[in-house]
Amino acid sequence: MRSTAVKAAIISAVVATTVDTSAHADDRFRHIDAGYRDVTGAHGRIFTLEYIGGGLPAREMLTTDLRIANWELVVYYSDNPGIDERIMLDNERISTSLDSLAGTVADIAAIDINNNEIRPFDGQIRSTFGIDTRYRLDAGV
Repeated sequence: MRSTAVKAAIISAVVATTVDTSAHADDRFRHIDAGYRDVTGAHGRIFTLEYIGGGLPAREMLTTDLRIANWELVVYYSDNPGIDERIMLDNERISTSLDSLAGTVADIAAIDINNNEIRPFDGQIRSTFGIDTRYRLDAGV
């Protein structure tokens, strides 16, 4: 597996995350590439996934093919009344989806969500996750 495949797996897991029952048809998790689109005024649950760094050996005792990659996942919300509850519930759903990757994607050894920060951002709310992944690098790389 390469880091690009890890990114695709994380994006797929977030897109597949079930939203709450009060969501309308267009209110689902949608990925946009960081830097390519203005998220202000966007509707639904827009998110970006940014590669922070990695590709370095994980230095695990039992294997030499594990690599570490670090990511920042940011979900943007319109600042509306009651948004706090939606963000809390979404954070639980997203973290559950991400936790399942290590058991369902063969070459992802571990996913660690190391923080969650919620901050205002240009009239919106940003919910940011730090994600550390350990994955098995393809043979012959």
